[in-house]
Amino acid sequence: MVSAKEFCSDAYQLRGELNEVPHIKDAGVERLAEAGIFSTYMLLSVYLQVERDVEVLAEFLKGKVADGHSKRAAEAIARRVDSVGIKIAVKLPEKDRDGKPISSKLTDVTVQELLARPFDNEIRQMFPGVGFGRPGDKAENDSLRSLRERAGIDTTNKLYAAMLRCLASPTPSSDELLTLREQFGEWGVAGGYKTTVIEAMRQRLDTGIDNTRRTPLETIADPPEAPEPPRTDEGMPRRRSRIAKPKPEEPIAMGDLRGSKLEAEPRRKGGFGRVAAVAVMLAAGFAYRALMASCEPKIGVLLLDDGQGDWL
Repeated sequence: MVSAKEFCSDAYQLRGELNEVPHIKDAGVERLAEAGIFSTYMLLSVYLQVERDVEVLAEFLKGKVADGHSKRAAEAIARRVDSVGIKIAVKLPEKDRDGKPISSKLTDVTVQELLARPFDNEIRQMFPGVGFGRPGDKAENDSLRSLRERAGIDTTNKLYAAMLRCLASPTPSSDELLTLREQFGEWGVAGGYKTTVIEAMRQRLDTGIDNTRRTPLETIADPPEAPEPPRTDEGMPRRRSRIAKPKPEEPIAMGDLRGSKLEAEPRRKGGFGRVAAVAVMLAAGFAYRALMASCEPKIGVLLLDDGQGDWL
């Protein structure tokens, strides 16, 4: 048996079977079936039909639940409806009995407004713009008037009671919602809004009839990622070279590179540039010396004969 604490918990999803309701055992399930109650949803509808009067519901449950526990069972039902909500995991029917396509007129904006609206037991205040008129209208429309006159539905509570009363199986089906749609037609709800009304009611049930949309949890930021180690072209982490970098004031001689580890390893960025710079500097030095040599003044010796056999 499900405890009252679990039954009234947000984490508990209704199974639809009557024995999940606190203080209802197998004998109680049989007695409720004799009274036309076959699922948890139908039992919850009784609470709404009597305008949430716990005392009246407890009186109805006498003789159907464990002796002396009718009041506690009624209180658990009240808390489930008022504070937790009733989620119906069922899709709207896409076609009617004749195979004609049907759909809801609800937009995302309308749904958000609906879920943010506080509960109001006046249907027009609770569901504006879905076929029942809007708050402030001078007169009620034909759908509202027909609901009251043909089905005795004049409050939001009773409208929901009519919906839950159609869910006779533990697992609600699209066919049962289609039955509700047909009943709305018999009760005078405008044809173009029957499916829209059902979808609006279903959306609100998920949040809780008396609740507005629950505030979502704040997003938890992901921790900053650690920087990745440098990688080689093969995608593996590069190990640091053990060769010390030369100081700027220590020129690298070409002969020092032959046979060294640096020559055997792939050259690091900038290594070839240093060697090339040294080679250019050496070549420039040789060129400069050649140029200076070509510019030095040349001294020639001119020998003259003075006619006396001597050379000057």
